[in-house]
Amino acid sequence: MGLFAILLLVFGFLATGATRKNVYSGNKCIMGGRVSAGFFMCISYLLNLVWIGMLGVGVVPVVAYLMVSSRCDNSVYNKYQTGQVTCINLNHYGIYRNQSYIAIGQLPPGKESVCDPNDLRRLCDKIAEAGPLFCVACAGAIVIIMGMTNFLLTLATNYTRLKISKELTEYRDAVDMEELELNSRDGGSR
Repeated sequence: MGLFAILLLVFGFLATGATRKNVYSGNKCIMGGRVSAGFFMCISYLLNLVWIGMLGVGVVPVVAYLMVSSRCDNSVYNKYQTGQVTCINLNHYGIYRNQSYIAIGQLPPGKESVCDPNDLRRLCDKIAEAGPLFCVACAGAIVIIMGMTNFLLTLATNYTRLKISKELTEYRDAVDMEELELNSRDGGSR
């Protein structure tokens, strides 16, 4: 992503302002600029879709963190003060044991529910430790998606500018040719 951002930055410098007039002045250069703008738009679009997919995957642990964290706050941390002990059934949160062990006559590793107060406290502490990291990763994906959308908008603007620049160059060439023909007729008839 960093390399791609640097490439887009270099292309942005070349396609805007006074640099555009020096770099993309001829028809072939303008066409090359349009092709490169179109190429970068396609790549940006595909990368944006990838990051949207990553955001969708990243939302799942954030939602799980919020659910389990709420349960820990209500059932574990507050219940220790009153002396009540509760169990957290992990099946309620989509965490299941591998049932293929039962076919070979063994118990699957792990637990379906956590009832020991020390295990509950340790589970909730680990969730409280990892949850904010998932939230930061999700927020980072959102920022990258916004940046990629900004890249797409800028590239579309540069593509349109280069297209207009090509049309303007063709128009100027046609006007210059017409003036040249008119001047040659006027000069030849005298």
